[in-house]
Amino acid sequence: MKKLNLLFIALLITIFSLGQDEVLTPTEEIIGNTFYDLQSWRTMQNRIFYYDDGTIGAVWNMGMNFPNFPDMGIGYNYYDGNMWGPYPWQSITSGWAINPSYTAYLESGEMCVSQGNDGLYISYREEKGTGNWTEGYFPGTGYKHPVVVTSGVDHSVIQLLYLDPDESFTPTNAQPTRGFIHYARSSDGGQTWDINQQVPGLGPDQYLGFTIGSYCWAEPKEDAIAFIAGDYLTDLILMKSTDGGDTWQKTVIWEHPYPMFEIFSFDSDTFYCNGGGMTVTFDNNEMAHVAFGLSKVFSSTLQDTLWYDPYADGIAYWREDMPGFINTMNSLNPDSLSVCDNLIGWSYDINANGTLDILPPAYYPSLGLSTMPNLIIDDYNRVFLIYSSVTETYNTGTENYRHLWARTSIDLNCQWGEFFDLTSDLIHIFDECVYPISANRVDDNLHLTYQTDNWPGLSVFGDNPIYSENSIRYMEVPIYETKGGEKSVFVDFRINQDSIFEGDTVYFQNLSCGCPYPFLFSWEFEDGNPETSTDINPLVVYNNPGTYDVGLTADNGVSPSLEYKADYITVYPLTSVADIHHTKSISISPNPSKGIYYINLSHYESNEIKIEVYNILGKNILQEEYLNVEDQILKIDLTNYDDGIYFIRIKSESTTITKKVAVQH
Repeated sequence: MKKLNLLFIALLITIFSLGQDEVLTPTEEIIGNTFYDLQSWRTMQNRIFYYDDGTIGAVWNMGMNFPNFPDMGIGYNYYDGNMWGPYPWQSITSGWAINPSYTAYLESGEMCVSQGNDGLYISYREEKGTGNWTEGYFPGTGYKHPVVVTSGVDHSVIQLLYLDPDESFTPTNAQPTRGFIHYARSSDGGQTWDINQQVPGLGPDQYLGFTIGSYCWAEPKEDAIAFIAGDYLTDLILMKSTDGGDTWQKTVIWEHPYPMFEIFSFDSDTFYCNGGGMTVTFDNNEMAHVAFGLSKVFSSTLQDTLWYDPYADGIAYWREDMPGFINTMNSLNPDSLSVCDNLIGWSYDINANGTLDILPPAYYPSLGLSTMPNLIIDDYNRVFLIYSSVTETYNTGTENYRHLWARTSIDLNCQWGEFFDLTSDLIHIFDECVYPISANRVDDNLHLTYQTDNWPGLSVFGDNPIYSENSIRYMEVPIYETKGGEKSVFVDFRINQDSIFEGDTVYFQNLSCGCPYPFLFSWEFEDGNPETSTDINPLVVYNNPGTYDVGLTADNGVSPSLEYKADYITVYPLTSVADIHHTKSISISPNPSKGIYYINLSHYESNEIKIEVYNILGKNILQEEYLNVEDQILKIDLTNYDDGIYFIRIKSESTTITKKVAVQH
C-alpha cells in the first residue's frame, strides 16, 4: 500500500489538544478514478466493508465518457491485507449501472447491489476479491438507489431498500425524483423474496414521497436492523426492527413544520431542516445513533428564486434515548441546539476571528456547509464523527474547498472533543474532499473512502468549469500513536471553568484515548475535594483560595501516560464576610429536579444580580438580569434541557456564587 506522509496532528477523542510534536501518520491511497463526480444525491450508501480478516472491499460510481456517460458503471477495488488492486477500468455489472451499495455476503463472500436501467443488479461472489461475479437482477422499471446490508448467520439474509419512483411527478431542482421507499428481504441470494413491500408508515397517507438517496441503513446488530429516511421535504424518521424485519417501529426524530410539503407549490416561511445528508449506527446495546446535516429552506411560487440558505451550517445528533426535536420553524436552528448534546459539528473557524470567512459555497444536493456525516461506534462505545465541510483558507478565488473533518466522543454521553481536519496536508490544498463513507468496523484504525476533485461543485450539474478526473481515495486513520514500538495513550482533559471562587465545583472532562482500550484513570487534584479520583469525568470542589495543579494518568496496561497541568485552577476568595453569608444563605431547591428550580434570595443583600446557567461543558445556556431582588424567590426553568449536571452562577457587583444542580426527568 502506497503511503503518503500527512501532517496529522491528532484525531480521536480529542487527541486534538496534544502538542505539535505529537504526530500521527495515517496512510492514504488512490484506489480508482471517475469523471462522473456525483456519488450520491443525498446520503451516501454503504460502499466500503472492512472484514474480520483485515481485507477491504470498496465500490463507487465510475464513468469516464463525459458528458453523457454511456459507460456508467460500478468501480470496485479490493485490499487483500497487503495491497490494493490496480485501478479498475470495467464495471462489475454487465450493463449500465449507478449508485452501488456494498456489503459482506455469506461466510467469506461479498455483494454489491446497484441501480440499472430496468431494475437492480445483484452482483455477488462467495469468495471476496477473486473469481467472476455472479449477477442476478431485481426487476422493476425505474427502481432507484438501492441500499443493502446483510444479517443473520454468516451474512446470509439480504436486507434491501430501494425507491419506487412516481413517474407522474414533475422533477424540480429541489426534488429531481419522488417516490416511496420499499423494503425487501431474501435468504437465498435474491432468488426469492419473502418480503417485498412499501415500508409501512412511510406511504402516501403520511408523505407525498421521498427523494432519491434520502435513506440509509445502519449496520445490523444480531436481529436488530434500522434505517433512517427523510430530508428537507419530509420528517426525519427512524425505522427499527428487533426481529430481523418482521415488524417495525417508527420514530419521528424531527417533524416537518409543513406536513405533505411540496416545494414551490406555495409561499412558506423560512425554516431550519434536515439538509439530506444522514447517518445511523448502533451502539453495543443496539441503540440507534443518528447524525444529519442542517440546512435552511423555504418554498416560493417564484421558482427562479434561491430556495435554500447556502450558508446554513451544522451537524445535528440524536439517539434513541433522547426526545425528538419539537415541531417549530426553529427547532433545528443551530444557535438554539445544545452544543455537544444535539449540535456536534460545523464549519470550523480556522483563523479564530469569530467569523466564518468563506466565499459563496458550491451547490450539492445534500444541502449545508457541513454535510455527508458518518457516525461510527467501536466495541467500547467510543463514537467517531467524520463529515465534509466548507473550509476556511482553502479556496479557488471564487469558492472554498470542502475538507474532511472529524470529532470523537470518549463514550455515549456526548463528550465530544476538538475538531480535526483530516485533509489538511499540502497534497490537498487544491482538493475538493467530499463523499466520505466509513467502514462500520474499527480496529486500531478508522477506514474510509472519499472522492477528491480539483474544483468545488459538480461537473454533472455544470458547476465545474470543465470535466476532470476525480480520485477515489482510501484513508486509514490510526487511533493511537506508537512510542518505542508500543501502542500509547493520548492523555488530555479540560474543565468547564478555570477561575472560580472558594466552594465552587469544577467538572473535569476526560479527553484521553488510546489503544488497547479500555484503560485505567488516576487523577490528582492539588487541594481539591477529593484530592484523587479514578472516575472518568470527576467533579471536584475547591474550598481554599489559591492556584492549583492537576494531573491525569491513563494506563492501557502497556504504556501509561501522564498529562500534568501546572497552575491550572485559580480559586479566588470571597471578598467579605457578607459574601460568605450570602453563599450560605442562598439556597436552590428542589435539587435534583425535573428542571424547575427556585433560588431563595430572601437574605441576599444586593439589589441587582445576574443569573447565568452553564451546562457541564461550560456553555452558557441561560442568562437573566434582575433588579430589586430583595425578598424574592426566582424561578429557573431547565425542563427543555437534557438530564445532567448544570451550574447556576449568581453574580452581583462584588460577588459571584456558583451552585451545582442536577436535572433528572
